[in-house]
Amino acid sequence: MEPEFSTFTDPRDGRTYRTVKIGNQEWFAENFDYDCPGSVVYENKTENETRYGRLYTWAELMGFDGKMNDNVAFTTDEERNATYRGIAPEGWHIPSDAEWKELKAYVDSIADTEFGTALKSRKGWKKDPDGCPAGADEVGFNALPSGRHMPNGEYLYGGKGAHFWTSTEVDKVYAIRWGGTYAGEDFTGFRTYKAQALALRLVKDR
Repeated sequence: MEPEFSTFTDPRDGRTYRTVKIGNQEWFAENFDYDCPGSVVYENKTENETRYGRLYTWAELMGFDGKMNDNVAFTTDEERNATYRGIAPEGWHIPSDAEWKELKAYVDSIADTEFGTALKSRKGWKKDPDGCPAGADEVGFNALPSGRHMPNGEYLYGGKGAHFWTSTEVDKVYAIRWGGTYAGEDFTGFRTYKAQALALRLVKDR
């Protein structure tokens, strides 16, 4: 089945993104690239912004004060389970861990490869010396190895890892991100320090 693509233009800056329908969800098919305070570009190189978009800490993309990278933002189940627009344009929001799980369940039901391989872009990943399969991009998600920016200023995993934030908080210092590396075939959800800057994909409101 061929992916069903569309486009969306962010009215705030005129940036046009490719989107893709996957099951009952519509996702950005490229990384978000909205220039908000505190966001960074991998190694501060223009070509990396063109390729990977921008990287955000959890508090930044949620639209919170930076102190929320080290403090609990949600204190009730209602808050934890709410939909958060954050820095997304109107009509879109930060995907939750549950929405990533929905994506995985659908892709696993139709793909010929493992979840991570099915999402990874066909180009741009470093070759795994142990022979892990290259990306198949079966559903048009086009996951890019955009790496991460650490609180100490280091840039890691460019060309080797794709890591995407969710809106789901774990505790005062951790939130859930989904992703994987060039050396593995799966993408998983895992707790990550909120102060790390990662890439972001948006999902359309329903």
